[in-house]
Amino acid sequence: MLVWLSMDEVAVAYSKDVREIALEKGKKGKKRDVCTFLGISRTTFYRWQKAETLTPLKTGPKAPHKVDPEALKAHVEAYPDAYQHEIAAAFGVKQPTICVRLKKLKITRRTFKLEVSPRCGG
Repeated sequence: MLVWLSMDEVAVAYSKDVREIALEKGKKGKKRDVCTFLGISRTTFYRWQKAETLTPLKTGPKAPHKVDPEALKAHVEAYPDAYQHEIAAAFGVKQPTICVRLKKLKITRRTFKLEVSPRCGG
């Protein structure tokens, strides 16, 4: 027996059972009503129809980070006045990668300046 699930019971990644129910209800009634009830787009519904299997895809292990956090911390401590593009060149990555990693490590320009630079007149 198939039972409609309320939106509180439906997980973000829809299970195989929910997908089967949606496709079965879509064959009997209006696809638009099914999609509205489940809170999915019609594109998602049609993607489920075309799929060979209804089992949700699982994500695999993530790739390792391009920049080792400990090495980045050590580099910033050794060269506190280095610009991000200079740090990126040392690690062989682009500047936005360094920006993201510094942000994740909660390292800002103010936190990694250990002393006032003579360039600044201080």
